[in-house]
Amino acid sequence: KLVCRKSKEKEMRAFFGTMAEYKIKEDGEIQITVPQISGPQFFGWLAGLGRDAVIVKPKKAVQAYRDYLKGILKEYK
Repeated sequence: KLVCRKSKEKEMRAFFGTMAEYKIKEDGEIQITVPQISGPQFFGWLAGLGRDAVIVKPKKAVQAYRDYLKGILKEYK
């Protein structure tokens, strides 16, 4: 499950297409439910969106993304 800003809806729909469920929340953000996707390619794409999109569930995917980002940061220290 991801949450993103409304301004990123077009990018999300282009990436996930019809395999995702989209729900516009009251605050204007979009909640996106997708099949389990993880790995360097997905995480790299997500990192490109910066703070405009975040993984909220499952916790295992959130932790895997954190580990991915920490690995990148470690390379640049």
